[in-house]
Amino acid sequence: MEIEADSQERKNLTPDEIQALRGLLQSYPVHNHDGRNSLEVATSTVKKANDAYKIILPTSAVMGEDADDGNAVRIGVDNVDDYLRTATEQTGNNASWEMWDFANQIVNKKQAAQSFKIITSKISERVRYVILYFRADLQGHPITLTLEVCSDNNGVPGSVLGSSSVKVDYSGEVSFRFNDLILEPNILYWIKIRVSKTTGSSSSGSYCNIYYNSASNSYSYGQSKVSSDYGSTWSDLNYDLYFKVQLCDTNGRIYKALATTDTLAARYVGILDGAYTSGQTPRIIAKGVKSNYNDLSPGSIYYLTDTPGVISTSPGTITKQVAVAIDKNNLLII
Repeated sequence: MEIEADSQERKNLTPDEIQALRGLLQSYPVHNHDGRNSLEVATSTVKKANDAYKIILPTSAVMGEDADDGNAVRIGVDNVDDYLRTATEQTGNNASWEMWDFANQIVNKKQAAQSFKIITSKISERVRYVILYFRADLQGHPITLTLEVCSDNNGVPGSVLGSSSVKVDYSGEVSFRFNDLILEPNILYWIKIRVSKTTGSSSSGSYCNIYYNSASNSYSYGQSKVSSDYGSTWSDLNYDLYFKVQLCDTNGRIYKALATTDTLAARYVGILDGAYTSGQTPRIIAKGVKSNYNDLSPGSIYYLTDTPGVISTSPGTITKQVAVAIDKNNLLII
């Protein structure tokens, strides 16, 4: 479904509005030689008449992510993991660095770190998960991994901003959950990981390695470091760790709506009347007519889908009706 370009402030009139404007110009006197006063009065009247068919959601809430004109949107809520957004990542994993083995069972001694920035947002964000990838053979004796997100201290990990621990006994991705970790955009932070606890006697051959990408410069916004003396000194690994930083909702912000779960579908509030970036206060049509489309299916019902922000004549996992196409240009939001 395509939407014709239109400004957020609705400075440009649609073809239907232009036709109405021509009629109105015949009804208002021209107050000077170029007709500017008549144009201003008529344009204002057309816009007021057009807006009379819309209920604009009264909100000072800001966008929690970038969204396009015509996207369906919802109100965000804290502590819901139904919709996670990846803020930054590096997912190459063709080599690994040893963090711990059965012959040297000292915990906390060997540590790895990766710096990163949140570059997908213009406002502070709530981090839900940091994900790392491990290659391990623990032979029935789990270990505890502790991940700390730290500030930057002149190119090495600094003060701890948040911490999360997970007991593992397998190879693969490990997700470290955070509840109240708020990070700012375009600020350098560090992920720091260590083996903080073992359970029982390790068998011969047990080990735990962390994956990295042996292709140099694979991540543009940070670097990796390793330490073999409890984090006292750090040296370059020269390759970037495998990692993902995932964000969750911040309560009261506006996000793209989708129909993957009942919780998300129930928080739908309307359709964007313009394109907005994170941090901007949007204009949302809660009910009424949006008229800058060009390829609607007349008479068809439109639903939320499983694609964030997108509405379609085919519903998503949860059936949530949001609009009806009056004709190919006009969508009645209900």
